[in-house]
Amino acid sequence: MVSSTLENTKGKLPETSPFDLRDVTDFPGRDIWSAPPFNLAKGDLWIDYPFKESCNSLGETSSNPALASQTKAQLELHVNAIVTEANGAGIDEGRVRWAVDELVTNATQYGAISPTNESAGLIRLEWYIDNSTPSTIALAVTNPCQHLFDASRFARMEIGDFYSMENTSTNAHLGTIAMMSYLKDGTKLSYMWEMKNGERIRLSMEPIAENAPDRPENFAELMKPTRIDLSKFDSSNTSVPYSIAQFQRDIETKVSAESVTVSCVIG
Repeated sequence: MVSSTLENTKGKLPETSPFDLRDVTDFPGRDIWSAPPFNLAKGDLWIDYPFKESCNSLGETSSNPALASQTKAQLELHVNAIVTEANGAGIDEGRVRWAVDELVTNATQYGAISPTNESAGLIRLEWYIDNSTPSTIALAVTNPCQHLFDASRFARMEIGDFYSMENTSTNAHLGTIAMMSYLKDGTKLSYMWEMKNGERIRLSMEPIAENAPDRPENFAELMKPTRIDLSKFDSSNTSVPYSIAQFQRDIETKVSAESVTVSCVIG
């Protein structure tokens, strides 16, 4: 049985991968397109997603319009239920809706089962609402992913460089910047890749405060001053040396990945 992806929000490594893409037929406790559970304080939703386009683009032009309409309606049903529950616990509705929509949209848009199958196939959305004071919601979304990407790229860029660059097709989301603004204090936005060879790579980001001792000299010029923590683990979950330079080389050479889990705690 797979372990909870929410361990990533605690800085821990889940004991197992989020799902085995070679066999998705037997996972006790998973919930694929059933009605949202009565108690929405926590949940683990598995989404069957056979389309190439993102959930926001589903419609009459989709490969299967009827299934597209049904899929979009089911997504909205679950997202609305989660947002309502979180808001009832005192968490800002706008933040929660934006965060869940952003994570699910990216998973459906960029997820790909294989080089020859560009549909996301299977997406996992896990959440937990903590009613402590103040209340928070932990989120983790997993999707198939063929290669590494630098999710911190835009946040680390200077504003002038960002607006002067040419169009890019790299999977680096502007949404990362907004997501870090919504994080619970002291927590990080984390990307965990499960690699084809059984290794794991984790990129964690947190905003740098204006009065932080490690504030960079160009703080005011950056899109979002960001502290980066990069780690690599072998197949037995033992930490191994890994640098930003190696990470960039792995991106450039398109080292094969199997899935990516994006996780955060919204306050």
